[in-house]
Amino acid sequence: MKWGYIARYCWNSILGKTDRIFSFLSIFSIIVTITIFISLSGLLYSFKEYTTQVLDNLPLNVEVFKTKNTLQNDISSQEQKIISITGVEKISKRVPTFLSFYNAKGKIVLAKNLPKGTTLRPNIDEVNLKDIKNESVYLQSKEQLESRFDEAGIIVSWRFLKKLGYITQETTAKDSQQKIPEQIFVHVVDSNTIPPIEIKLPVPVRGVIENLPRSAYIITEDFYNLLGNWYNDFQYLITDFTGKSLIKPKTQIRQAYYVLNEDELIWTEDNIEDIEDFVDEYEMEVYVESWQVEDRLEERLVFGSYNEDFLDQKIIAEIDEKIRSYQELNKVTKFKFVEEMPEVKSWEAFDDLKFTRQYMQATVYLKNRKYIRDVLGSLRTMGLFASSPLELALNTFEKQEQFYFGATIVIFSLIVFLSGIVLFSTFYTSVQRKQKQIGLLKAIGASNMLVTLLFIIESALITIVSAPFGVIIGKYIGVYAGGWINSIAKFDGGGIQFGLPQIYTTIIVGAVFLCSWLAIFAPIRMAAKIEPAQAVRS
Repeated sequence: MKWGYIARYCWNSILGKTDRIFSFLSIFSIIVTITIFISLSGLLYSFKEYTTQVLDNLPLNVEVFKTKNTLQNDISSQEQKIISITGVEKISKRVPTFLSFYNAKGKIVLAKNLPKGTTLRPNIDEVNLKDIKNESVYLQSKEQLESRFDEAGIIVSWRFLKKLGYITQETTAKDSQQKIPEQIFVHVVDSNTIPPIEIKLPVPVRGVIENLPRSAYIITEDFYNLLGNWYNDFQYLITDFTGKSLIKPKTQIRQAYYVLNEDELIWTEDNIEDIEDFVDEYEMEVYVESWQVEDRLEERLVFGSYNEDFLDQKIIAEIDEKIRSYQELNKVTKFKFVEEMPEVKSWEAFDDLKFTRQYMQATVYLKNRKYIRDVLGSLRTMGLFASSPLELALNTFEKQEQFYFGATIVIFSLIVFLSGIVLFSTFYTSVQRKQKQIGLLKAIGASNMLVTLLFIIESALITIVSAPFGVIIGKYIGVYAGGWINSIAKFDGGGIQFGLPQIYTTIIVGAVFLCSWLAIFAPIRMAAKIEPAQAVRS
């Protein structure tokens, strides 16, 4: 009966005509407090979850480059020291590449005018690259290809294709209408011949990356070594990832000749020395011969190489132009050719290539994200340039988190202060208005503890009534605010997805209970000290 009376008394006190306005004001204050607490706490928690997800998706690696003032020749000399750094799992070394390419118009662009690429060692280096279609791209190892060398392919960046003119400068990687070349051409030179032989070597494009870090393109280390030790005969031996030759053997010109009529023959024999003079610059021989063709003889003016090399089409065209400049030969028949298939050697015909590598770049893989700053500091102390997108993301998110956390604390403090003032004021007014009631209660035997309990229960009932509304409204506002922040901040992926675990909601409501009791502590003490006789007389 006692507890039932207490509950009815507290409930009637909240809804009573004299105190109703103050009760509603207290309820509104607590609803606002819980709403702000729930929405801001949920946004802060959601931001933490988003940053964790983003950081988990970033690779646990550091890009390392040898700086000019580092005394060691290359990174290999520091490899063991790097591996011994706490948190380092392994190191993958790479060679920077310097290659000349043909642009989309067929003109050579020298290596000095192009950004550098880098090498890759399949099955040793771990790469997780996604192309502009969000598909995985990679280069195969010699074991996968069952070949002598790792794959002869190339992974290029979007900006590198722009540099070579295959796509326009204004085009973005998301433009699905843009045609991507299936192959690009590398300019290689066989310096073992005199004069050197230049080759326009087609290389399959295995993938196009929108933002390829720290390089313009990637090729395998084996392929780069072949290009750097190039022999003309290599062109028929190198295959793509399907086993198809990059350049198929085709017939080439061994000799070129004109078929002369009687007048042309007489003039040519009289002026053969002049013809020999101008073809000598091409290191070619020229002579007239009779050739049996079925039942007749054919008189020919023949051009061939001294060293029995194949003839170049460009040189043949220059000779033809010069020959026709003579009035007596301007109507000579078109060039005819003696053609042969080139000899296709095997890899066994060549000595093992001695590769000289300068590992000026490396990727250091970490065991855990927590080691990133210590590893970067150690690498930089060694005189190496080290960077990681993980470090940049951590710095960015930490600054944002500090700002959000600081702003949340300030807002929380302000709201708690204002809400406490409202609760203090309403309960102080209530105590002033209820002095006679409190005096009568104490006159009939109510203890100070019971009076205190009445106000504590009244505060608790107000909080219980307010809490569900504050939680529901807070979560609704949090979802709306999360969408607004995503639209402003343009976070990657799904952005902030508002959410708050139940345990945090419970803690917030419990904290509001505690704060409300602290706010009314002074009015409760004042109520407990009221003397019955004085209260009745007043």
